[in-house]
Amino acid sequence: RIDEVMVHISDCSRPQADDLSVVAAATTATVTITDESNSAWIIYYKAESESDYTAVPTTSQETQLTDLTATTTYNIYVVGDCGAAQSAPSSSKTFRTRCFDEAISEFPYTEGFESGLDCWDVTYTSTNTNTYQWTAVSSSTGPVCNPHSGANMAKYQSYNASVGSTSTMISPAMDFSADMQLSFWMYKSNLYPNNNDRVLVYVNNVASETGATLLGTIALAGTDVWEEQVIALPTGLNGTHYLIFKAISGY
Repeated sequence: RIDEVMVHISDCSRPQADDLSVVAAATTATVTITDESNSAWIIYYKAESESDYTAVPTTSQETQLTDLTATTTYNIYVVGDCGAAQSAPSSSKTFRTRCFDEAISEFPYTEGFESGLDCWDVTYTSTNTNTYQWTAVSSSTGPVCNPHSGANMAKYQSYNASVGSTSTMISPAMDFSADMQLSFWMYKSNLYPNNNDRVLVYVNNVASETGATLLGTIALAGTDVWEEQVIALPTGLNGTHYLIFKAISGY
């Protein structure tokens, strides 16, 4: 049986998905709410792997979440809090905490990709699939290659990626305070010597290729061996900067 069905306007307006944004550090995140229909809210968040949400009541449009875990994906949503009633929840969003709360300032800093690429921002452009992007691997074929040291290395799979497809990985923020030098090992290969596969290395004061300074271009073609690349960064490069490695398929 069914009785007394009623449809009514909610006493508390529902925040929209665009009303919620998050800027995450390593162990904290700033949540901004731009919902103008309510003056109080309850933020619900949890690590993606967990079952229970933590509730944070707030009357501020900017709220700090603390005691988060670095390199962890979180789910988050918000409801309007009208005292006696609460709104329907906004659409859920995800955010991921970073590796560091502040720019790296202790040098030398070494990245061997032993924990994958969690600390690097990776993007790609390809007409194929997201297979063709920077990944952390323990071995490789085409050419056959093992890490220069440690258990992992970063790899861009250009095979079958359309010519001109790219993938970019951007380092964590680094606080340069003196003349700096960059070095890394790159595996060269004569498997496809006529293909213009290459890696472009940039530095920038923002985590973007836009406006970045090109430091060098290293071709994949060469003898089947690891080669050390040494690049002097521009003199007087002080403050927060990012290193950018852009792989381009010439296959």
